[in-house]
Formats: sequence, C-alpha cells, structure tokens
Amino acid sequence: MVALLAVFGLQNLVAAHGFTPDPPPLIRAVEPLGLFLVLRAFSSGCSAMTGIEAIANGVSVFREPAARRARATMLVMGLMLASMFLAVSGLAYLYGVAPDSDRTVLAQVGLRVFGEGSLLFWALQITTLLILTLAANTAFAGFPRLAAMLAQDRFLPRQMGWIGDRLVFQNGIAVLLAATALIILVCRGDTTVAVNLYALGVFIAFTLSQAGMVVRWWRQRGAGWLGRLAINALGAFTTLVVLLVIVVSKFAEGAWTVVIAIPLLVWLLASIRRRYRRVYAAIALPAEARSRVVLPTRRDPVGNRSIVWIASLSRPSLEALRYAATVSDQVLAVWVRSEEDDTDRIRHDWQRLVGDGPGISLQILESPFASLIDPFVAFVAAQEQAHPEVSHTIVMPMAIPRYRFDSLLLNQRGINMHRALDASGNRVFTLVRYYLPA
Repeated sequence: MVALLAVFGLQNLVAAHGFTPDPPPLIRAVEPLGLFLVLRAFSSGCSAMTGIEAIANGVSVFREPAARRARATMLVMGLMLASMFLAVSGLAYLYGVAPDSDRTVLAQVGLRVFGEGSLLFWALQITTLLILTLAANTAFAGFPRLAAMLAQDRFLPRQMGWIGDRLVFQNGIAVLLAATALIILVCRGDTTVAVNLYALGVFIAFTLSQAGMVVRWWRQRGAGWLGRLAINALGAFTTLVVLLVIVVSKFAEGAWTVVIAIPLLVWLLASIRRRYRRVYAAIALPAEARSRVVLPTRRDPVGNRSIVWIASLSRPSLEALRYAATVSDQVLAVWVRSEEDDTDRIRHDWQRLVGDGPGISLQILESPFASLIDPFVAFVAAQEQAHPEVSHTIVMPMAIPRYRFDSLLLNQRGINMHRALDASGNRVFTLVRYYLPA
C-alpha cells in the first residue's frame, strides 16, 4: 500500500500538483529553532528504526549459514524501511502535511493522494492497522528468545528457557504478558509514554551492541578491522547521542522510569547469576571426586527396580543413586539430553564418577521435540509395560535450598517431572533430599 501511495502520489505530482511544496499550517512556536530542538526531532525520527533488533535477536532460528541469511534479511528490511520512510516523508513535505492530533501523517497523505472515501484510502488504513497488530507480536517472538538466552547464561531462572508443547518459550511469553499489562496500567494506555520507554530500551541496546563490536574489532585486529571499527564507533556515537537526547527531552514524559529501571534490572540479573554460581558450587562435585555407589550383596532379590532421574552429576544425584542402590536389584539412571549437553562428555563423567557396575547403568535419552519431561515419562511407561512383574520406584534427587528465593532457581523441572508422572499413572516415588549449606 505504501508502494501504491508512492506511485499514485508521484503521478499526482507530475500531472497536477507539481513539485513546489505547499506551505504547512502555521503553528505558534513555543521555543526557538536551536540545536537541541533539531536533535530532539532527529531522536523522534530515529524511533522509526525500532524493531530491526528483532532480527539480531533471532539469528539462531535462521537456517545455516545463519549469519549470512540474517544479514540478507537485515539488508532487505533496511531497504524497505528507507524506501517507505522517504516516500511518506517526501509526499508529506510536498503536500504541506503536519502532525495532527486527530489524523496520522500517513492518513493525511492518503487523503491527498487517494481522496476521501476512496477504497484505496481505506485499504491503506486497514493494512496499517494490520501491520501494527503484527508488529505487536514482535516482542512476543523476540523477548522470550532473549530471556531464554539470558537463562542459558544463568542471568534469569532456567524456567525462562523452557520450551512448551507448541515449541515456544511459554514462560517468557507469560512474563511479557504480565509486564505489558503492568506498563499499560502505569501509562494509562498513553502510547506516547510507552513509545518513549520502548525507544529508550532500543537505543540503549543499539549503543551497547555497537560499542561491543568496537571492542571486538580492537581485540581481534583482523583483515579490514580498522574500517569496521570506525563504522561501529560512528554507530555507537550516533545512537548514544539519540539516547541522551531522548533521556533529556522525554524525561518528564516517562523516560525517568527507564533511567531508574535499567540499573535495577542489571543489578537483578547480576544478582541472579551470582546466586546461581553459589548454589551450583554447593551441589557440585570436586573435580577429583569418585562416587562410591555400590550395590549391596543380596542373597535373594527384592523384586524392585529403581529409575533415577539425573539432570546433572552433582551431589544430590549421587545421593539418589546411593539410595537406589540399597533398595533395588537394578538401578537405571536416566539422563534426558538437552541441546547444550554433550553425550560423550556425559558418558566420560559417568565412567569417572560412577561406572557401569553390576546392576547399575546409564540411559541417555534424546529430546527430539525440545521437551525434557516427555521422553522421561515415556521411558518410565515403557519400562513398566516391559516388566510388569517387577515393582518400579522412581527416585528423584531434590536440592533443598536454605533461602526461599533459591527455590526459583532449583528443582523446577523436577517438580514438573513429578507432576507429569503422577498424573499419568499409579507410581511409587522417592524424593532424595539434599540440603544445601547456608
């Protein structure tokens, strides 16, 4: 529709209107035209760039070669954005269109080109509504993926990286939904405030990413590094100027909330990662440790098999294996492998710490649909069906934290695993608790 607007507008300019711009409506100036006002207008116009960061966040979903495909997509998007921006801005300038509280600039240009009541004008309005509705979905596609990346690096609880039945990061979507509702309530539905918040966040990300690339080129100093460093340095400086202008000019309109929220958010993320390191250090095994999981010698079998869920080779897991070895004829340790897990590394650590002794073995399950719960549930059901004459005990290690907040960082997948198994049949569970030191 913007392409049709540009074609019909150019035809009107050539055939009837001419290229002499109409004077815009007179508006009483509230301040003289100075450098700050120019920078403020520049920063407002830069808001049109928001949204392109979604491609950078989603490089991992492209087919290989992912980086090259993402660059091509970014190039196409940049050309489309520049063409549409120039077409609308040029027509608005020639027709003397100015911002109006009742009608958008695009609607005013559409009225001049297509005429009021024209089907093309209404098509322009409807497609604008549809594209804005689709644009709102960008955050629901980008933020959960970004939150999952942060969770993978332990800056957020690991639940943010879980993939649901529809192969989306459902916890990230739920958090974003709640945060969006809160922002709408705080801003009272005022899109001006919300856009300022969004633009600030985007240009902080632009500035940090460009500055990070400057540091990268400076450290690597490969072929053509100086030119690339200069381009990224110019980009970082430009987006920093925009960021500062938005902060100063929009401070009273809601920008102050971001100035306060961003440092608090960074502090929260860093605190979560520090706590993860302390908690994992408390349950981790020493590098030279060897397990002493030994099955007791029995004269008569007890008719029980233990299926031990293993998420990692840690102190709670080894305690669960020790317990299972004392109450069962056979112990099956089951590890559902995630994307970042290395099968060879898992087997090497298992042989070093436990080993495949009599009556104990390790089973590594693949997760073709990104779920770490369903494969284990299916394995348990298959074992019960294959050996109906034997009773099965599902042994699950649990790290019991000393502090309430740590419960968000530990055992969440184990709790969901327990619920899934409990809901699908009559089973015997044993929770082996390992209390973390204070």
